Amino acid sequence: MPYDGVNSFTIIGGITANPAVLAISTHIPATNFAQFNAYAKSRTGRVNVGTAGNGSFTHLPIELVRTATATPITVIPYKGTGPAATDLMGHTLDAMVEQITTALGLASTAPWR
Repeated sequence: MPYDGVNSFTIIGGITANPAVLAISTHIPATNFAQFNAYAKSRTGRVNVGTAGNGSFTHLPIELVRTATATPITVIPYKGTGPAATDLMGHTLDAMVEQITTALGLASTAPWR
């Protein structure tokens, strides 16, 4: 049965709003995005940012940031945010994009600081 993927559906309301955040390793000398961006630009291509995988909720925001700000970072797709968070805490990753609800839990415990 043919249908129009754009016009055949009616949006009746949002279900959730869950912002994405950039979590930065404590080894990076930055406490905000401007400092992180300057750091990444000074180390062209040597700053890596993990995501939950290609095309995921966490991948799309960092690609938008990377292209909009011309930040020379390497995006590393993982098989979920769990392995990426482990590598961020182990300082294998410089940063990762995460949903705010999960990132707050990581930041509040911060055993790697």
